Amino acid sequence: MDPKGGKGVLSTLDHYVSKDDQGQAVLADLQGPGCIRRMYFAGAPRNGASDLLGGPRTISFYFDGEIEPRLKTTLQTLAQDIADWKIICPWPHAVATPLVGHGGGGYYCYLPLAYERSLKVVLDAASLKRFSYQIGYHTYAAKPAGMKSFDRAELSRALADPYLKLVPRVTDPDVSPVTGMRLRERVVPQATLASGKQAEALLAGPGLIREVDVLWTRPDTAVQRGLVLRCYWDDGPHPSVEVPLDDLFGFDHGNKARVRLYMLDREDSNGGLRRGRLWLPMPFRKSARVAITNEYGGGVPLGFTVRYARQRELDRDLGYLHVRWVRGMAREAGDKPAGEALAPPPPAAAHTLLELSNAGRFVGCMLAVNKLRSGRDFLQCGESMEVDGRESRGSAMDHFFNGYDKYRSRFNAAYHAVPIQRGGNLSQFRFFIPDSVPFQAGFKLSFPNPDGEDMSSIAFWYQREPHAPFPPLQDAKERARFHRTFLVAGALEAENLKVELSTRYLRPAVVPMEDIEDGQWSNDRQL
Repeated sequence: MDPKGGKGVLSTLDHYVSKDDQGQAVLADLQGPGCIRRMYFAGAPRNGASDLLGGPRTISFYFDGEIEPRLKTTLQTLAQDIADWKIICPWPHAVATPLVGHGGGGYYCYLPLAYERSLKVVLDAASLKRFSYQIGYHTYAAKPAGMKSFDRAELSRALADPYLKLVPRVTDPDVSPVTGMRLRERVVPQATLASGKQAEALLAGPGLIREVDVLWTRPDTAVQRGLVLRCYWDDGPHPSVEVPLDDLFGFDHGNKARVRLYMLDREDSNGGLRRGRLWLPMPFRKSARVAITNEYGGGVPLGFTVRYARQRELDRDLGYLHVRWVRGMAREAGDKPAGEALAPPPPAAAHTLLELSNAGRFVGCMLAVNKLRSGRDFLQCGESMEVDGRESRGSAMDHFFNGYDKYRSRFNAAYHAVPIQRGGNLSQFRFFIPDSVPFQAGFKLSFPNPDGEDMSSIAFWYQREPHAPFPPLQDAKERARFHRTFLVAGALEAENLKVELSTRYLRPAVVPMEDIEDGQWSNDRQL
C-alpha cells in the first residue's frame, strides 16, 4: 500500500455499511485506486443452510461503477468457485492450500481484488443479525504503474510468485522482487548442544535468507522454551529476532499438532524429534548471525540449516525482519515452584503483543493461551490496533484469527491456523502477508485479558536498523513455568491416596482433568 494513502478494515457485527436500492446489504463501498486483500465471513456454515443468513446468499462485486457485477457467487460456494480456478500458493515449499476456504466456523478469502476507481460488495440479505464480517483493503494515493481492476482471466498475473515479492520496504508502497536466486546452505551439524552453549551460523552479506530449518529433540515434556533462536543483522549488538523455538513453531504447550502455513511449518515425530521451518524473508547487508542457545538445564540434540542467496546489493529501503516473544503474565512474589499449589495471579488489563514508535511493517503474530480459569470468554474480546496514532477495534479474538464462536474445531489454512485447541490451551497464528500493515510513526497491537489468562505471543515485523534492545527474556525456568495447577489449600487429594483394595469390577483409577474445559479441578486430576 502507499503510506500516503491508507489501509482500512471494515469490521462489523450486526451491521453493514448501507442498503442499496433493492434493500440488499452493502458490505463495502470503496473508492480507488485500491485492493481488497482479505475477506472474512463469520457464522456462514459449510453446508449452505444458515440460521444466521436464512440460507445461501449471493455476494456480488461491482467494479468501477459497473451496473452488472463482475464477480458473483455465494458464500457457501465461494471457496469451491475459486478453488476451481486453481488459486493456490505457487511457492515451491508450500502445500497446495487454497487462498479461499472454510475453517473454524467461517469463510476466509485472500484473493486480491484490485479496483482502479471503485468497488462495491453487496450481499443479498436484508438482515445480518449475529452475522459478522471483515474486509481488509489497501488504498493508494496514486494508481501504481500497471495496476488493473480484477480480471478473472488475468489471475496468474495477479498472483505471480508472491514469495519473491514479499520482502517489504519500510516506506515504499511496492515490494522489491529478488530474482535469479541461487540458494546456498550453511549447515550446523546435529550434535548434543550442552546447557549454556550456543550453535551459530555466520553469513557474509549482502544476502537474503530464504529458510531456517531446525531439527531438535524434545528434552523434557515438563520443561519447555529452553532453546532460544536469536538473529543479528549487520553486526548489530542486539538481536533482532529473539524467540523460544517451542513458541515459534507452535510447540508452546508441548502438544503434538501439525502446522503448515505458507511462512512456517512444524512436525513432531513419536520419537520426540521436532522439526521447524521458517520461510519469512530475512535480508541483510553486511552480515547475518543465526544462533540457537540452550538455556535448558541439560544437553539437547540439535542441528539446523540456513538457506540463503547472495545478492550484489539490496534496496536501501528494505526492512529487516524482527521477531519478539512476550509473555503477558510474570511470576508473582511468593509463587511456589512448578507443580505446587499456585494462587491465581491478578487479572491483567490487556496483553500487548507489540508496541513501537518508529516506521515499519507488521506481518504477523502468534498468540498462545494457557488457561487458568473456566470458559473462553476472552475469545469474545476484540483486538485494539493503533497505526500512527489511529486506533481500530475488532469484534472478537477468534474473528481476528479467522475463527468463530470460540472456535468450533482446529484448523490450518494459508496464512492462519489454530493448531492447538486442547482443553483450555490454545495456539493461534495469523500472518499478514497479503494485507501487511505499514506504519510511519508507531504501531501497537493488544488484546483485552479481563480474566488474567496466561498469554504469550510472538510478533513479526520489518523495520530499519538499528533498533532499541528488547526487554530481557524471562529466566529459562520461569519461561517454562505455566500458572496452571490449581490446588485447594489444605485439601486431601484423593488421587494421591494409596489404593489397597480393588475388585474385578471396581478398579480405582486416576483421571487427568487438564483437558476438561468447564470448571477447575484440584491438581488437574480426579480419582
